[in-house]
Formats: sequence, structure tokens, C-alpha cells
Amino acid sequence: MPVFQGRPYYLELFVDAPADKINSASIFYSTKHIAQYREEALEMYRGRYRYKYDPAIHLGEKFTYFFVVTENDYGIHATPLDSSGHISPKVLEPVDPLEYFRRK
Repeated sequence: MPVFQGRPYYLELFVDAPADKINSASIFYSTKHIAQYREEALEMYRGRYRYKYDPAIHLGEKFTYFFVVTENDYGIHATPLDSSGHISPKVLEPVDPLEYFRRK
């Protein structure tokens, strides 16, 4: 699915663990202008964690991200992972909706 320039999207994380076992959930992201990953804590919203990606703030540039969840017993989980178990960040590259539908 394409991500269109100018439209905000929610990046959602569903966690299959009891809420009382979760210590924190975060998104780590970087952009063209942010060389290192930034961390932002996520809040629970209707059974899922979510982050509002707003291209007006990130100005239509490439947005790279991954999620990390820490448990009360010091367990740490991340997603997405590649086939060998290493973090493989997702990349959003917003496209111009006019150009997208013109090509279709």
C-alpha cells in the first residue's frame, strides 16, 4: 500500500502479551534529516499501540522505523525482524497521489 504525501497515518503495533507484563512500547525512527534513530514512547489506544506519522512534520521524506517492547521481567522484543532474527526497519516513502494514480 502506498503512503501518500500530505496524509497522516497511524503506525500500529499489536502486542500479544498481558498489559500488566508490558513495561514500555516505543517506536524508533529516523529520517533524511535525523541521522540517528529517535525514540518515542507509545501509548495504548483501544488494545494497540500507535504512532501518528504526519508527513507535514516529516516533509514527505523517507521515514524508517521499528518498534521495541520491553517487559517487566526485562524481556525485550522488536519488530520487524528479518529471517535471521535481526531488526529490519520498515521504510515509508510517501508518494504524490496524483502521480501514483496517473501511473495506474
